[in-house]
Amino acid sequence: MPELDEAQIDRLAPLAAVTLASVEGAGVALAVDALLEAMFLLAVADGDLEEEELRHLARACKRLLGPLVEADLEGLFLHWASSLAEEGWERRMRAISASVSGTPLAEPAFRLAVLVALADGRVSPDEADGIDLMAQALGIRPDSAARIVQDVVRELAGARP
Repeated sequence: MPELDEAQIDRLAPLAAVTLASVEGAGVALAVDALLEAMFLLAVADGDLEEEELRHLARACKRLLGPLVEADLEGLFLHWASSLAEEGWERRMRAISASVSGTPLAEPAFRLAVLVALADGRVSPDEADGIDLMAQALGIRPDSAARIVQDVVRELAGARP
């Protein structure tokens, strides 16, 4: 899972804001849970579920999504970690896709998740598999998924000092 410092989060926040602005009219406030769980699932795709990492991810998501997030993210992530242990990654991804796939939120959810997964500049094989599986589950064509990943890489490169 990416370990982001405060400066990295500050650089990512405008990128997240642009992504969220693209879906504002699509009822993004109603889909925040799906967006957050997509980000959570890619962040833990490498199998890391340490409590400190979940706290760190909660802080990062709160900073990235700002006023859209009113929930106790640490508690929510711990709940999802428990669900993940019981149900498995693919089943949780299918639950997200049921509410997001085929809607205007699919690509932004994928983009935000990829943004968090790639923020540290490294992609583990498990994270790469998670990116592919998430794109499929959200109904994003492989060429569109590749374009989104390339866009995020460019955005991250441009956001670095």
